Amino acid sequence: MGDRVDTDLHVRDLVQSNLDKGLQIKFPICFDCFDRILMNVDESIKDQSVSIKTYSEQLGLLEKELALTNKKFEEEKVKKNISGMNYDQERENLEAELKNLDKELASLDA
Repeated sequence: MGDRVDTDLHVRDLVQSNLDKGLQIKFPICFDCFDRILMNVDESIKDQSVSIKTYSEQLGLLEKELALTNKKFEEEKVKKNISGMNYDQERENLEAELKNLDKELASLDA
């Protein structure tokens, strides 16, 4: 039965849950077989814990990368706005200078 335990039986098949009395075994089973089932369950839980930890770490890295990317995007956006404002200001200054030069040229022609 020991080999069959690994492939056919699971803890949920052997144990009945009763909230008042706790867990109870449905069928008679030897201690070695039950220990083997519990070891398999423990190993499965450890594997899942490792997977959860790995996914959590990767999620944390992705969230940091996203935050950094968003920060860089916002900085670039601000730089473009500032450079746009500088461009507009420079244009106004050049147009004013052009008007002054036109006036100066007109006064020289007169």
